Amino acid sequence: MIASFCTGNWVVKAAGLVDFNDDASSLPQKVARFGDRILIGPKGGGPPPGDGFKSAPIKEICDAIEEELSLRKPSK
Repeated sequence: MIASFCTGNWVVKAAGLVDFNDDASSLPQKVARFGDRILIGPKGGGPPPGDGFKSAPIKEICDAIEEELSLRKPSK
């Protein structure tokens, strides 16, 4: 599974795993699935004058990973 947000999304794109425009406006507003086991999130807070990790979607990414993994667990 691959999960990213902010500038990490362009690393995933450069690897050829997703395709979207090259501007931040093309990023999703919340975490979204972009293909099998690829989660892409919104931009973060950015460097100053942004607020960095304060508005980065870390919890949303972690929640989406947990949900994706729970969907993959074999039923008992």
